[in-house]
Amino acid sequence: QGATMHVYSPDHSEILGGFGFHNNAAHGMFVTALIHAPESILEYYEPLSVRNQGRIHINEVNHAYRMVHQTTRSPQRDFGDSQDCEVNINCSPEGNGKTEQRDAVARILVKAGDETGWCSGTMINNARNDCKPYFLTALHCADTGTGDIIPQADFNQWIFYFNYQAAGCTNPTNESQVPNNTITGADIRADSEDPNIDTGSDLLLLELQSAVPANYNVYYAGWNRSASATTGGFGIHHPAGDIKKISTFSGTATSVGWNQAGVTHWSVEWVSTANGHGVTEGGSSGSALFDNNGLVIGSLSGGSSFCETPTDEDQYGKMSHHWDQNGNTANRRLKDWLDPDNTGVMTLQGTYFPCQGAGGGDAGIAQINFPANGSNLCDNPFTPSVTLKNFGSDQLTTVTIQYQVNQSGLQSYAWNGSLSTDQTEIVMLPAIAATSGAFTFKAFSTNPNDGMDSQTGNDAAEIMAQYHNSINIPYTVNFANGIPNEMRIVDPDDDALEWMHSPTVNGFGTGTGVGSMIVDNFSNDLEGTMDFAYLPSFDLSVKEGTMLEFDVAYARYNETFFDQLKILVSNDCGQTTEMVYHKSGSQLATAPDDNSDNIFIPTADEWRTEQVDLSMFDGDDHVTICFVNQNGYGQPIYIDNIRVYDQSQPYQILSSGIKYNTLMDAISAATMGETILLIDDAQEGAPITLPVGINFDFQSPFLFIVKTP
Repeated sequence: QGATMHVYSPDHSEILGGFGFHNNAAHGMFVTALIHAPESILEYYEPLSVRNQGRIHINEVNHAYRMVHQTTRSPQRDFGDSQDCEVNINCSPEGNGKTEQRDAVARILVKAGDETGWCSGTMINNARNDCKPYFLTALHCADTGTGDIIPQADFNQWIFYFNYQAAGCTNPTNESQVPNNTITGADIRADSEDPNIDTGSDLLLLELQSAVPANYNVYYAGWNRSASATTGGFGIHHPAGDIKKISTFSGTATSVGWNQAGVTHWSVEWVSTANGHGVTEGGSSGSALFDNNGLVIGSLSGGSSFCETPTDEDQYGKMSHHWDQNGNTANRRLKDWLDPDNTGVMTLQGTYFPCQGAGGGDAGIAQINFPANGSNLCDNPFTPSVTLKNFGSDQLTTVTIQYQVNQSGLQSYAWNGSLSTDQTEIVMLPAIAATSGAFTFKAFSTNPNDGMDSQTGNDAAEIMAQYHNSINIPYTVNFANGIPNEMRIVDPDDDALEWMHSPTVNGFGTGTGVGSMIVDNFSNDLEGTMDFAYLPSFDLSVKEGTMLEFDVAYARYNETFFDQLKILVSNDCGQTTEMVYHKSGSQLATAPDDNSDNIFIPTADEWRTEQVDLSMFDGDDHVTICFVNQNGYGQPIYIDNIRVYDQSQPYQILSSGIKYNTLMDAISAATMGETILLIDDAQEGAPITLPVGINFDFQSPFLFIVKTP
């Protein structure tokens, strides 16, 4: 909350953002528009009040490396690239009286696998008039290229451009003169199942993943689902991905099929108007066809109109077919989404935000109190708490609070009480189970006073927290394959210095295919800063004599510049910690001072094995161990062969009943013909030669890696 992010070109001629907390989505993905420059800069600002809570991971870069705005060599595809006959939406008389419909239409930057392209679509109202962010477009825009529908991960990265239009009838000279109001990500709600349009009406209904900001001034278009043909109307669209245009028809729409016999589509012929002869192009797909009353009657599949052939017809999937003719389930029709209460309404007027629902009031989730954003959980299931607020003028007496972890099923809680305007109440919700690792928790308010919420923009809140299942010991990690996923590396100072994997340096020797964990204090003058490496949480509830063992290598730079290694342990999810190990400078060193201009790389004999007694935490079920580097601008600290184990003596010679700490100890004490029994979980840290003549009874699962001569 309060953080902002911008993406811009080095000369600041193009600036995207600021993006904020409201742009976050549960799936953790975000995407921005193109920056027309060889470089782009990502700038993240975080207030002190939420210091170090932000996390940014760049997953993919889409680089348009040639043929951008070179229309003589490539298809027309972007700002200024539509054909000359097109008419800007704010031209008069074509756009007169159509500002509401104009404000409903958006350009879409579509991602489909490794390809991107343009489509158009329309925000659309539903019978509850509750500003649910439904968006109507065409299913073929979501074609993988093989006739399948793209996965949800691609929909997460669709960008919707609102108000992408000229202020008047004249084309702007550059794109910086055009508003840049974007929303990222949508969830599929209904489709006609066939992107090839060999069947059905090319229906695609989406729900935007973010609430539409009020300053976008978006209109939720009304619709007419009658099967009767209309005479006269218009289409608003983004041909070639260009700014918003309008096309006009005066005749009566005719009923046709698309690649099929039947009556799935309306066909219209455009007419010449005062400022041109609007047609459609690639990029117009999915845009709405409006009747003369400004109601949506279809969405564009395509056609053969171009500036060269302006009277050729275009085909729009009918609202009447979208409504309930593509299938009998909610995911195949509009009916369940645009008329969720089954009122049977045939036509519906549009509305601007804030939409006026059917009474009730305005309830919202002011914040999520527990879990806190970025926190770690010890208990699972956990008991969430939220702050419910009355944002409206009506007294609140009942509200339904829904909540979920990630995309799991919604749980509901019926709140009853009395809240006046601007009053709040902390509500404890029934327990819900977390998922292992990082997860998103969302809470929503709905049905205030058993009616519709007059403003939905304040209904939802979400946080990200994490829960790690405690694992049993023994636990070992040798970093041969990198830092394992169950470890957590944290850079609390956000200085880009952190524990990393060294693929070449190994405890007590070097070689190919080995590794260790390193923090490079030599190359980073960041004295006093901390860097954390967390092991997974351990269940020591039935353990005795727990020990931590690890190999360390370090050389001071000199008596002035040296570093520190600390080990902190928590048994209450980090609320409190106990320092169980602390060495610095010459005390930590395993090699002589190295004040050369070269980074210290240990030899095989410049390592030491350290043992730390953790028995004070025996009996605890959630113990977390953290290796802490404190930078002194000295030399790197290397860690390898971490082992957490207990001394519960898991091996027993059956004949004598005597128990041993290691399998090698038991083998050394056994005689030929005796049986060694595994009576507890165990893990060996070094290769063992099993002698012939001794029996091994490992009733529990036990993994052997066997080497034969």
